[in-house]
Amino acid sequence: MRKATDSESNLKPSIFAAVALAGIGLAVACWLNRPTVMLERDDYEITIALYRVCNGRNETDLLRVEELLNQSRADATEKDESFLALMAIIERAKANRWSDAMADCRKLLDDQVQR
Repeated sequence: MRKATDSESNLKPSIFAAVALAGIGLAVACWLNRPTVMLERDDYEITIALYRVCNGRNETDLLRVEELLNQSRADATEKDESFLALMAIIERAKANRWSDAMADCRKLLDDQVQR
């Protein structure tokens, strides 16, 4: 069996560092390119309520917010982008990913601000 030379031994950490930096760069690029969702009608208030529910990790109130959201779209034949975004957040919270759901609420609220 051949022994690794010094240059081969130094190459492994360099490759690892390059792969790690590429992964971090890709993650940042994906985060910066997230689509912006403009909230419909009363969805801004629903998003604030959902944020509070996620912050408190309250499953009972989560179901109430979900019911309120569904009632707000009861007559709609097609679900809009705002509804789908809020339902995705509710599903994250139901999966016990409260912090992720809270971060998504914050992103939705930030997207509503004209800068």
